[in-house]
Amino acid sequence: MKHSRHLPLLLLAGEAATTQPRVFQNLVQHFESAEMGPFIPFVELGFGAAPAVQPITGIFDTGSSDTIVPEAGSEVCQQARQQCTAPAPVVLGQFDPAAAAAAGDFCRLDGQRFNATFGGGDQYDGDYIKTSVVLGQDGQGRVAGAQVALASHSEPQTELPQVPVFGLGPILNEASDRPYNNLPKKMKKAGVTKGQAYSVVLNPTPLGNGSVFFGGIDRAKFEGELNEVPLAKNKRGELPEFVVKMSSVALVPGARDAANNGSARRNADAGRRAKRMPWKRGVGARRLGTAKNTYGPQGAARREVGERRLAMRNNGGKRSDGYHKNRNGDKKNGNGNSNNGSNACNGSKNGNTEINLGLDPRDGFILMDTGGVEMALPAHVVSALAQALGTSFSEDDGLGPVPCGQLEGDAALIMRFQDDAVETRVPLAHMRLSAALADPALTSDGLCQLVVRAVADGGGEGTSVATLPFFAAVYTVFDLDGNRLFFAPAKGDPGAPAAQLEEFP
Repeated sequence: MKHSRHLPLLLLAGEAATTQPRVFQNLVQHFESAEMGPFIPFVELGFGAAPAVQPITGIFDTGSSDTIVPEAGSEVCQQARQQCTAPAPVVLGQFDPAAAAAAGDFCRLDGQRFNATFGGGDQYDGDYIKTSVVLGQDGQGRVAGAQVALASHSEPQTELPQVPVFGLGPILNEASDRPYNNLPKKMKKAGVTKGQAYSVVLNPTPLGNGSVFFGGIDRAKFEGELNEVPLAKNKRGELPEFVVKMSSVALVPGARDAANNGSARRNADAGRRAKRMPWKRGVGARRLGTAKNTYGPQGAARREVGERRLAMRNNGGKRSDGYHKNRNGDKKNGNGNSNNGSNACNGSKNGNTEINLGLDPRDGFILMDTGGVEMALPAHVVSALAQALGTSFSEDDGLGPVPCGQLEGDAALIMRFQDDAVETRVPLAHMRLSAALADPALTSDGLCQLVVRAVADGGGEGTSVATLPFFAAVYTVFDLDGNRLFFAPAKGDPGAPAAQLEEFP
């Protein structure tokens, strides 16, 4: 990662020795299922006061701004696809107002209701309440009087299971016409954390744990410096979402070993298609909030997919300052590879050659959404990616299957920001559909599926989306006070206990 504006060391030695940082770690599990999709980040928060704290698991979602939990015994918990209690295949929990009231930690806000509609059509509504929310593990990080959306009614429109959502985005994207101090704002106002900030690093391995650090960072989980990228304003000049602007997108190809991939290559060339999974029908169904946001210049015309040409970078496609120096050496959690360089160990024969995927600047806006169903990029970029990988592409079916060997070793998507001063690398292996969810017919032919969809070219009709694969590779700080993000290469075990906590900023 190149150096840009970066975060300096934050604590003096004397302060570190005498002051416990107000930073609270919690684990974020990489969940997957055929119904919900491959990249679901689940975190458990506590609701209510001791001794009646109620643990509820929900989606850790930077793409929405409300903390939504189902009310025990309500219509939401009686739906066919409820996840409140048994016999649901996955029990995530429910909130019992009576239990919280008995502990003296419940207030229903009269006349204050929420109505949240997901992109897939599912709708939730109910009352806002106030209760305590416990951010960390072992009861640490208690935020008293937090405003929570208590879902009592639902109108499901998709086959997706109904789950709690813990939205941590800007206030402007709340599902209410009466702005309030949501969880990030409240944890600062209550003095639980120093700032309205948190950081996250996720795990690329299904069922593996990553971490969120409310109030700060763990320097042990990233390499080098944190590089600043400012949030982008929408066309109304507002900052309702964690949207930043990419300056370029490139591909570092993986190996193309004819001996291992010959039959797989022929099958990919034949235009094989994967089965359509249930979660595909609900793509975007995790988008909450009232903001209708468009980015970029007004009146940007829609452009035809395929008019972009692949081009090597001006220096002949070679980069001497790339991520080949980043050896994030923990093979167990998938965040690193001690053989990240190009050598015989990982089979890469491409060195650090890059293929520029021709990002149009008007389509550079990307939403940093931990709770998103899939990675999403402009259609012309996905088309160029398909061409570079030697597979098919259509706006309806997306990216075709590719030989699994092409996703190994150095193969990565390079996403740059700030006129290419800030560089991030997402291994293609992170974006691969797991064997548990993949089409067996493709798997038997040595083919893999990349979970990336296309968004319409032209600006204004939606943004690209960075989801779990990005946050498994890039340690990210969400700074709501400074309206900015920070990126750094992730390293080590993302779910390990914190080793070097610091408050932010």
